[in-house]
Order: sequence, then structure tokens, then C-alpha cells
Amino acid sequence: MPLKADVVRFLLAGLITATCGVSVPKVDACTSIAWKTKLGEITGRTMDWYTSTEARIYVFPAGIKRDGGKLLGKRIVQGRAVHWTSRYGSMVVSVYGMGAVDGVNSRGLSISANYFDSDYGKRNPKIKGLQVGLWVQYLLDRAGSVKQAVTLMRNIQLVDFTAKGKRSHLHLHIVGPRGNCAVLEYVHGKMHAYQSPAYDVLTNAPAFPEQLKNLKRFNFTHPNRDMPLPGNVNPLDRFVRASYYVHMLPRPASSMAAVLEMNSVLNNVAVPIGAPYQAMEGFNTYNTEYKVIADLKTHEYYFKFTAMPFMIWAKLTAFDLKPGAPVMELNPENPELHGNVAGRFHKVAIDKVPF
Repeated sequence: MPLKADVVRFLLAGLITATCGVSVPKVDACTSIAWKTKLGEITGRTMDWYTSTEARIYVFPAGIKRDGGKLLGKRIVQGRAVHWTSRYGSMVVSVYGMGAVDGVNSRGLSISANYFDSDYGKRNPKIKGLQVGLWVQYLLDRAGSVKQAVTLMRNIQLVDFTAKGKRSHLHLHIVGPRGNCAVLEYVHGKMHAYQSPAYDVLTNAPAFPEQLKNLKRFNFTHPNRDMPLPGNVNPLDRFVRASYYVHMLPRPASSMAAVLEMNSVLNNVAVPIGAPYQAMEGFNTYNTEYKVIADLKTHEYYFKFTAMPFMIWAKLTAFDLKPGAPVMELNPENPELHGNVAGRFHKVAIDKVPF
């Protein structure tokens, strides 16, 4: 018989409070990890959500004009909106056709969006607005480094919306090809940017400073099999486990070995099918729907559905990314897809791309 939501909440809160002194957050999803190796930077993320996100993989060339005030063709940003033309090509994974939730660009910049109980502030129509679904895409289109990505957000206000009954509340993990990392969060209407190569893990609530404070409670100086390590599926535990295991990885012998080693860490923080999670509007499981791994040096992008038998990948530089080149799309929900799928993408007219 499944545990009632209140019982699960009580047990998890008791466990975390006893060991960490931090309360359990209410809504959780996803883990992002960066790993600096001598062969290049490797990033990985899990997408944990209570239902299908209708994922599609797109390749966008440079030179695409975008209106940051529209969502699915409708204007949702009041007052001024951000307009731009993409400088760089990118490969991204979409969510509900409303925008990118993860991706890399031709400069080797990686961005992952994770759920976070953000507060973007009351809309000020005098400030340029950007609907949240285009946040990842805007930065991949315009930023060639972590520093540039942070700077681009200084005079922009994010505008949220409701998707499938949930608010579009996110924070970002940005990773550059030289190992720099940044976390962008909005609290009480203000953007907080945390930048350091050491900020190589991001999960969800609580806010990033609280995650770092909680991590300091653990001493990993002498790792061994008997070391107590939090093992539940809440974001505090996943943050600690990801931080621990990514620094245990041996030096990879090849780029493929690096990808597989990152995959082993993602497996450790992924949410198994049916695992009890924090209840939210009747849902008490947030399974890992898929995993993404990117090699920022080779521009290879790997994707694996939990419910599909094979990992697939494609190299961003295998596509034409020059202005005027076609947008390419792949539906990864095909159990027969495996290996290099660059040849399985098909052209899609720009007016048929939902974002």
C-alpha cells in the first residue's frame, strides 16, 4: 500500500533535518553536473518530471531572428520585449514545444534549466522582457562564454507562464568549454549569479547558497565504502551524491570513456521509476524521463530515454550552422534509434518550429 503524501513528507523531512538541519523542498526535478577533464569539459543532466515532456531535439543554425515576448505565437510579455538574431548554432532539447530546456552551442557553451521556485518579480514594462521558455535558447544564441551569458541577463526581466498546470519556474546551470560554471537564480525578483569552476553541480530547491552550506556538512577527505552518504531522491541528497561521485571519477582514457563515466554518475542520481517523491497535486513520483550528456570539446550530444533501449548521439558540427541553413529536428521517441543519429534528423520550416 503506498505511503500517504503526509507520511512521506514527514519521513523525508525528519531524515534530512536530523542529518543536515535543512528542511525538504516541496517541488523537485533534475540534476545537472559538469566534469572538467584533460580531454575537455563533460556535462550531464537528468530530466526528472511526472509526465512526458514531449522532448524533441533541434539543431538551429546562426542567423535566426527571435521575439522573446511570444509563446507559441502569442504575445505574453507586456511592454518591451527582447528581440535578437542568433550568433551561434545550437543543438537543444525542447519541452512541450515551448522552448529549450537543455543544449549546447557551437562555441561549446552548455546550459541546463532545472526546476526552481523562482520569483522573477512584478512585471516592469519598461524593462525588456523575455518569456522563460526562451531563456536557454536566448543565451545559447547570443553567448560565447559563461561570463557573456551572465552579462546578457543583467538588464532583462524574465516573464513566466503556466505549462501543463505548472508555473515555468527555473534556474540555470551554465558551463563553459574551459571549465567555468555559473548558476543563475531569481529570488524576490532579483537575479543572483554564482560563478566558479567549483560550482559543478545543480539540483533544485533550496537556493544554491543553501545547497553549498548543506554540502559543507559532509567530509569527503577520506572516501570509502562505509562513509555515510545520503541516498534518497530529494534534491539535497542528489546534490551531495553528485558532488561526491563526480570527483571520484578516474581520468578518462578517451572521449567515449568520459561520456560513459559521466553516465555512471547520472545513473546514481537518477530517480528510478516508481521511486517515492515529494507529492505535488496528486503526483508522488518524478521519474527520470531522460539523460543528456555533452562533450563540449568534440560538440557531441548524447541522449538516452529511460524507457528506450539505446543511447543516441549526434555531433553539432556535423550540421550546417551557417545563416540560412535549415532547422533540423529529431523525434527521439523511436525505440529503433541507436548510435549516431545525425542522419536521422529532418528539415523543418522555421515557421513550423514552435519556438
